[in-house]
Amino acid sequence: MTEGTPSRGPLRAPALPKLLVLTGWVLQAGCTDRPEPWPPPGWTAFELGGPLPGLSPAQLARWEEGQRWFTHIFKVEEGLGPAWNENSCNACHSDPTIGGGMDEPDLHATRQRPDGTCDFLFREGGGNLRRKLSPAMQVLLGTYRELRPPEAEQLGRYLPPPVFGVGMMASIPEEEILAREDPEDSDGDGISGRAARYPDGTVARFLNKADAASLLEIAAKGLWRQLGVTNPYHPEEHPVSGRPVPREADPVPDPEVGEEVVRAIADYLLFLAPPPQVIPASKEDRKAVRRGKALFHEVGCAACHTPVLYTGPSDIAALDRKPVYLFSDLLLHDMGPDLADNCGKDASARELRTRPLWGTRLKIRWLHDGRAPSVRAAVEAHDGEARASRERFQALPPWTRRPSFSSSAPSEGALRRGARGAGGGAEQPAGSMGDPPGAGHTAGGRHEIHGGNEPMAKGEGTLSPVEQEMVALGILGPGGEVLPPPPRLGGFAPPPLARLSAPGVLCEAFHYARPSSFSRGVTLDFPHTRVLLLSGTASVGRNGESLYPEDFDAQVWRTYRNLTELLREGGMDWHHVVFTANFLKDIQRHYEAFNRIRTRFFTWLGLDPLPASLGVQAALCRPELLVEIAVVAVGGKE
Repeated sequence: MTEGTPSRGPLRAPALPKLLVLTGWVLQAGCTDRPEPWPPPGWTAFELGGPLPGLSPAQLARWEEGQRWFTHIFKVEEGLGPAWNENSCNACHSDPTIGGGMDEPDLHATRQRPDGTCDFLFREGGGNLRRKLSPAMQVLLGTYRELRPPEAEQLGRYLPPPVFGVGMMASIPEEEILAREDPEDSDGDGISGRAARYPDGTVARFLNKADAASLLEIAAKGLWRQLGVTNPYHPEEHPVSGRPVPREADPVPDPEVGEEVVRAIADYLLFLAPPPQVIPASKEDRKAVRRGKALFHEVGCAACHTPVLYTGPSDIAALDRKPVYLFSDLLLHDMGPDLADNCGKDASARELRTRPLWGTRLKIRWLHDGRAPSVRAAVEAHDGEARASRERFQALPPWTRRPSFSSSAPSEGALRRGARGAGGGAEQPAGSMGDPPGAGHTAGGRHEIHGGNEPMAKGEGTLSPVEQEMVALGILGPGGEVLPPPPRLGGFAPPPLARLSAPGVLCEAFHYARPSSFSRGVTLDFPHTRVLLLSGTASVGRNGESLYPEDFDAQVWRTYRNLTELLREGGMDWHHVVFTANFLKDIQRHYEAFNRIRTRFFTWLGLDPLPASLGVQAALCRPELLVEIAVVAVGGKE
């Protein structure tokens, strides 16, 4: 038995940090059933992505070993695949740092049996539909990813959540969760939460459908389903699109990792600290937080988003009888038909486990599937048991439903995505979770603009010019309230897009210190053709750093390397490239050298005919970068 991870039985579950402003309007903290000081003692001192304070040297060593495996990039020769979503745990949990979330949803296909139980359609290729296949499986299946089986009647989309603080969640006793059950709504408040249970009675608390009961289970199943890495808890490869995996498609002997790897990852999760509480700098903002705390309770949010639970007695001092400010009761609730998706082990399509709200300041998309562009939109999407609370929220005066922070420090969510308003307005303040003044609006509609440097209108006051334009676009109502997005136009289906990345050589653009809101590339899959569109790519490394400053030749070669890896991730190479757009900072100075390197590279590859090309002189995003290349590639499916 290793220190930190029990040898038997489920480790109990987690959630996501604090700082609730629930709607960025005014709600920023959240109070508890028991009188608690605010901010909670010690909750401003946690290091985001760091270990719990107070660990013993042996426990800290286990955390560090677990983090090593959590961030390990698996290769095919180590057992990756033959079907997988990402090649490391960290790839799905890295925003804004190790242990964070991700904005690429997993897809889950299921159907409900007549007796009400859930059919995960494992034999038909259901459950988690993985995004990537090895070349051998691509040939066998004739596709680049697992497809939704025809038997599936339900499809769920889930953003990988942050795992900060899950060890504290895991340490909450079952009795603490069961005490909040009211499946028959005996108190008549319209809330009928119930605990998810395994057949043996074990309470499950993790994941959106409460499908897992322990950190060990999460670690083992994550390796198996998300990475395709077998382990002692799941020693055989999961069928791919309903087909058994032939030996030639996965030659690494099973299990592909040992129990020590699974337990190390579970210990990393157990000892990972929750996100720190951020205290607004100004007196006015702190007053707004207190008002928001009161409103959070008045409208009924705390009925499900329980501000604090408590860990039980533990031999681990850092987890022994501690308050856990996760803002969740860890119960299943009926959320109404609009949020219904797939079923779970003990959850219907309409039921979701209460999503913890701690760490909400780190997000830019809300709800389990990321459909909500603001906290306000997330609240207004609630239905079912939450309908009464939603209606009370909607009845609040307009000024109480808007961000009221003056400016303070920018939130991590805004910084990560470069959320800026027209004319370079103020960024979203720390803890704000609604529609911040000056937050940038991307083409995907994930950020909302509210006035650049102009103050937000209050109550029935005049709307700013930016708000007037947003009213005309249908984003805001006449009073400045955020409206749901319009229904999609009929006639054309959305393009079959999937995000493309190459984390082995360069990070995502939204991981930059000054983040950018674009994908490294996207794939479009049609019945007989795949198209790759690679964004402008430069000499950037896996941590977002600029490589070879002012060395033009080295930057060109590194750019070609990054593009080569992106092409490979999309199942193509340079022979599929039909067009390149080449952006040079100083075309007169560097074009001759660029053409020399390009000619040498393309000649070595044997490209004939050569791709079409466009050369442009352009000011690039960083002064030390000298070249950027965008690529279009097309391949026919054999």
